[in-house]
Amino acid sequence: IEIKEGENICIADNPPEFRDKIIRLFKDKQFRDYIVRGGQKLVNEKYSRSVLASGLAPFWREVELESKK
Repeated sequence: IEIKEGENICIADNPPEFRDKIIRLFKDKQFRDYIVRGGQKLVNEKYSRSVLASGLAPFWREVELESKK
């Protein structure tokens, strides 16, 4: 998964750091909205149904061709 700390996710290495990031998300609407938009953009660009389907299409074509041999 192509995540980026502070752009589309909040990652922490320990519980106090995680707590601080959660508190920032609650208190800082602008930062929270930024993370949400980044996460939505990532999902739409990399993991939406259409993106996943287009990536799987060649696989299924190959399966179809192999099954006809």
